[in-house]
Amino acid sequence: MSKDLQRLLKKAQSKVDTDRYDAVIEIADLAERAAIQPLMAMASDPSDDVKLVVASTLGFLGERFKDNTPVPALVQMLKNAGSNNDLKFRIIESLGMIGDPQVGMLLAEEIDTQEGTPEILKEVIGAIGKVKYKPAAEKIVKYLEHDEESVRLATASALGDIGDPSVLDDLFKAANDVSSEVAGNAIISIGKIGDSSCLDRLFAMLDLDPKLPATLEAAVRDAIEMIK
Repeated sequence: MSKDLQRLLKKAQSKVDTDRYDAVIEIADLAERAAIQPLMAMASDPSDDVKLVVASTLGFLGERFKDNTPVPALVQMLKNAGSNNDLKFRIIESLGMIGDPQVGMLLAEEIDTQEGTPEILKEVIGAIGKVKYKPAAEKIVKYLEHDEESVRLATASALGDIGDPSVLDDLFKAANDVSSEVAGNAIISIGKIGDSSCLDRLFAMLDLDPKLPATLEAAVRDAIEMIK
């Protein structure tokens, strides 16, 4: 542990919220693995602003060092976040960054409570994809038809990361989404899943009249190459 980190950890014990906040920001800049445990001890800080930067920094450090040590603290923070959607957003983002499969079930359960908040819902779905929690595929596939493009986009990507062939028909349907970005992600996810039975359907998409837009045609060709 560096002397700078020791100094900042002492500052992080201040009774002044802004001092603790600034200390965590500076600790993030130091990017030392030794900061993880002390930051976990700040998970129940009385200041919501401090908890936000603690959650972000734990996610950053966990991802940087490929260390899932922060996961229990982040999970507890999520359970205690109540109606603080900003904090939930940050915690879920950090859990996804760390990518620990153990949190997949928790994230899948969180979907049920976030259907009315698309900005958090898309983060939950994205995090489920990052941890590759396969049992959630059937649960999130319905969000390919969500009103919000950002949710559909996150779902199309996550399903490819999860890799469950049972959702292939839904992804082919999403390949016709009004958003070319969603459609492209759905096509790439088909390629990621890598089921050779999809090749005929993908080749057929190249023969459509009128032709696919250039970006979607490129996505189809990429998907074919992934499967071959």
